[in-house]
Amino acid sequence: MPCGPLPILALRLVVVLVLAVGGCGPGPAEAPPPTSQPTGDRVLLIGVDGASWNVMRPLMASGRLPTFSRLVAEGWSGTLRSLEPMVSPLIWTSIATGKTPEKHGIHGFLGPARDGGPREVPVTSNMRRTEALWTILGRYGRRVNVVGWYVTWPVEAVNGVLVSDRFVPEDRGAILGGRESLSGDQPGVHPAALADTLETLFVRADDFLDPAEREFHQIFRVYPVDATRTAITEYLLQHHPADLTMVFLWGTDSIQHLSWKFYQPDTYLGPRPTDVEIAVGASRIPDYYAEIDGFIARFLPFVGPRDTVLIVSDHGFGPATTHHPTKKDISGDHRLEGVVIAWGNHVRRGVAAEEPSVLDVTPTVLYLLGLPPAADMDGRVITDLVDPSWLREHPVQVLATYEQGTPRGDGHAMPSRVDDDMKERLRRLGYIQ
Repeated sequence: MPCGPLPILALRLVVVLVLAVGGCGPGPAEAPPPTSQPTGDRVLLIGVDGASWNVMRPLMASGRLPTFSRLVAEGWSGTLRSLEPMVSPLIWTSIATGKTPEKHGIHGFLGPARDGGPREVPVTSNMRRTEALWTILGRYGRRVNVVGWYVTWPVEAVNGVLVSDRFVPEDRGAILGGRESLSGDQPGVHPAALADTLETLFVRADDFLDPAEREFHQIFRVYPVDATRTAITEYLLQHHPADLTMVFLWGTDSIQHLSWKFYQPDTYLGPRPTDVEIAVGASRIPDYYAEIDGFIARFLPFVGPRDTVLIVSDHGFGPATTHHPTKKDISGDHRLEGVVIAWGNHVRRGVAAEEPSVLDVTPTVLYLLGLPPAADMDGRVITDLVDPSWLREHPVQVLATYEQGTPRGDGHAMPSRVDDDMKERLRRLGYIQ
């Protein structure tokens, strides 16, 4: 357990901050049937899209990221290896299932529309072919909270609360959708009755009084989404505590794509920005990482002595190595090296001996919650992050599968009213043509 008391220990949950995990250890034994009785340990899993050590470490050294610095100093951390192609819906689904795209069925941002014809629309949850953490855990008596995870609309019924990636404060234009994409038969929240309460927590660009700041958040629609998801997660931690709480914060990815040429102008292959543009834009990436640090700090008062925090990213970031004149706004691009930080219950202090994979997150979360990973998962438990004495007393065991035998996923995305707006946003970020 980390040093020093936390402000509030009333809620016992395991916090998993998901940025990068991995490791190796003794071979697993065959698992007995899983128990439906929770162990009392809980996990908070935090996904930070595109979080990268090459940005974080200088900011940590300068004191700009006190929360990340504390978690690293008191916990375990390393580089989390991504998958190729480095496409967010693909990777975040692999993080939540422990399986490759060939198994889970999410291969990119777009899929064929369910209503037929040649058009493609943003991928939707009905395309996923495998079980995910939120479906596995509920079957064995664990409660879950899921906030904003990629490819979770339309929502599935879970033992707890699922807030889809399209439940966001914008009406139009957000990469993840908007309230307009929802309908009575396809709500953005399970249980649907909770949606009105959660909507009162929305942070909107129009809420900002400073005109310049308001305009910035109207153009870069990332902070309102992440601030909203943080507020919703706080509410759920307080009023609907769960064995696993997982939240996805995505703004770091967009900010780095669009602002790397100001952050490191000498790396940009296009026309050099003006001195005025650099002066205005150079702080955007560091400032947004500081915002994420503050969001994560808001969760820590709800972490108790039986809780584990795991932070992961789907990939890292760096300057774009190819300049596309038709994508003049894009100056930052993905790297395979992501981030993983573990902190709290059952976590040893130190750094990773090897680079774990994004596929290792789900097996590790299951293990921390007292359930075995499955043999048909492509990842493994990151035993390197586990306290050796706990690992000796609780060796890793493996179940054959959590799949139900009934095929799921129909291969066709569900159209919505904001598909064209979402696709335009994806084009601006260089994700689709």
